[in-house]
Amino acid sequence: MPNPSDTPIRVQTTTFYQGDVPHPEIMRGLQQVDPSFPERIMKMTEEALSHRLSMGNKILDRDTRFKTRGQWFTVLLFAMVLGLAALCIVFDKEVASVDVVVSGFGAIAVAAIKGVNGR
Repeated sequence: MPNPSDTPIRVQTTTFYQGDVPHPEIMRGLQQVDPSFPERIMKMTEEALSHRLSMGNKILDRDTRFKTRGQWFTVLLFAMVLGLAALCIVFDKEVASVDVVVSGFGAIAVAAIKGVNGR
């Protein structure tokens, strides 16, 4: 019967590193293969980061543009409600003008609240 201490033991080590740039030990190993590898990897990383930042800025610009449109649409609705209420008053329809103001501003308030809550 073989002695258990004579049995070879295998040890496996796994190292996990997360980031845009490889671990420094990996970079040193790549530098031994080709001295230009670390510099090329850094350049590719900088280009990828620059691309990600530019895409994020485009998304922010688009969101800002849509918010601005919504604000102008709200101003237009506000002016239309006031104009319709004034028109009702001119034609001696005071009750109708109150209804227009309440329903118009109620709709604008509901839309604003939904916009703030993101629903």
